[in-house]
Amino acid sequence: MLMNLKNFKNTWEKALIQEGLSLVVIKSNRVLYGGNISGMSGLLECLEKGHLAGSEVYDTKIGLAAAKLLVWGGADTIHTLVASEAAIKFCRDDDVKLDYKDGVKRLYTSEDFGGCLYEKMAFKSSSLDELVDKLKLLREVRLGRCPKTCVFPLDYYSTSNRKTYVNFGEWITVQYPEMDKAILVNRQSKTARTVASCEVKQGDWVVVGNGEGVYEEEIETSLDEKFRFMSSEVSGERPKEALVAQVADLVKANRSLGKRTLFIGGPAIVHTGSGKFLAALIREGWINVVFGGNAIATHDLEENYLGTSLGTQVKTGERIEGGHHHHLRTVNMVRYYGGIKRSVENSMVKSGIFYECVQKSVKFVLAGSIRDDGPLTDVITDAVEAQMAMREETRKGFGLAVMVATTLHSVATGNLLPYETRKVIVDDNLAAVTKLADRGTNAMGIVTDCAYFLSQLCSGLEVRV
Repeated sequence: MLMNLKNFKNTWEKALIQEGLSLVVIKSNRVLYGGNISGMSGLLECLEKGHLAGSEVYDTKIGLAAAKLLVWGGADTIHTLVASEAAIKFCRDDDVKLDYKDGVKRLYTSEDFGGCLYEKMAFKSSSLDELVDKLKLLREVRLGRCPKTCVFPLDYYSTSNRKTYVNFGEWITVQYPEMDKAILVNRQSKTARTVASCEVKQGDWVVVGNGEGVYEEEIETSLDEKFRFMSSEVSGERPKEALVAQVADLVKANRSLGKRTLFIGGPAIVHTGSGKFLAALIREGWINVVFGGNAIATHDLEENYLGTSLGTQVKTGERIEGGHHHHLRTVNMVRYYGGIKRSVENSMVKSGIFYECVQKSVKFVLAGSIRDDGPLTDVITDAVEAQMAMREETRKGFGLAVMVATTLHSVATGNLLPYETRKVIVDDNLAAVTKLADRGTNAMGIVTDCAYFLSQLCSGLEVRV
């Protein structure tokens, strides 16, 4: 495998390169290991076989993870072409001889990882067993074929909504982080993305196993401590005005960064007479996409067509004779025109939430329910199709999602969004606000009625109503 050992030791720098080797382990003048496998696999194999104790190790590069494996594994002398500052310090502190040609601050830099994954693991490991357990997860990912269309392999890896990477010969960013999905891998283009079961076909390759070759970013508590503090618990007794002011600041910051804001709303927004506030936010460009159901759209259109919401005068709160028919007449009229956009274009409605959506070209996705009247032409009645329409928007990215007075749509949307998307959920029911947190979604919770929240938000954003 190698040239004469004496010659190798004298010219090991050139020999590693000429022989195409990344790691050589020598003990008692005998070569125990010589390989060209990149990453930590070779070192882990040598550790498991007991090759490191009392050995001379020649490696192309040594970072902190490799240094800890070698020192804790009992290596006598380490030779390397490049060593990181952390590796040099660790070996020096443990009195292990490290011979290196070039010292660097870090071995790798990456906008995605914020550095080397192995290095991150090493900094957070205080023992050999702990480090080895973590590094084993960074071995190359295992793949399995989908046995049927719309069916994952039985041992598929289930995702979180945090930033995720898979080791497929090299570390690849998984697109569209989303909870409780599988990771589809394209073996030719070396790309990976999360997928719902309805998206896979028989024979597709997805990640299987318990996380080997998968790295999910840990949550950095230093990021936006103010937001994280306010989202750490939900209470109905916290200062509402201050909380809404913080949401206004988040909305402003999100737009200044060029990121989109998603609004998820329920019919109580219309019932309480606060539809005008949401309409104003859309008109002034603070909302980019709206998610909801048949109810919020029907009642908003009813208010601006017949002046009522479920037959009750929105301005006076009075019930009118025969008013219970109004929402059905509204649905019928919208169906007559062929949808919300055409109803606006034909002046059926001249104001309101969905009038402003049409006027400002704000995309809306309406997901249907078994209890819907009609429903409106624009409502997607197939639950899977509706979820995919919502997913199409969430995969384009949002910086902020504001969820108001709708538990099911909020939970559904929270499940679709990556962890890094800031989320605010508002409801007058404490249980509804905490439900998102129970599902593992990070959200700032505010227990208050939607009318107060939306009016105060408009005030904080200086929006004309």
